[in-house]
Amino acid sequence: MCAFAKTAPVLVVIETLRPALPARLGGWVRGVYYPAIDVGIAVEHFVLQATEEGLATLWLGWFNARAVRSVLGLPRSARLDVMLAVGYPAERTLREKLRKPLEQIRRYL
Repeated sequence: MCAFAKTAPVLVVIETLRPALPARLGGWVRGVYYPAIDVGIAVEHFVLQATEEGLATLWLGWFNARAVRSVLGLPRSARLDVMLAVGYPAERTLREKLRKPLEQIRRYL
């Protein structure tokens, strides 16, 4: 786990709930795991609002889910895909973004 996550005052654990049967069947037919999309949308809204409030966040996808379930008293069946470290940034200045020009990454069909 990175240094920011180890010292963050808040760790948010996101549990992905199993979808209802119709949603599971629809996802299976389309080959899409919809709960992952829903979690991504919800967590990104959380991140955007946290940033608006002056907080820094860090997505954590690589962590010991078994240990987290144990600490939180969650059942073994709890699916923990994402955690967020949240806190105030040590530095308020943003680093310069190194991005490719739009012409290199967009394409019209």
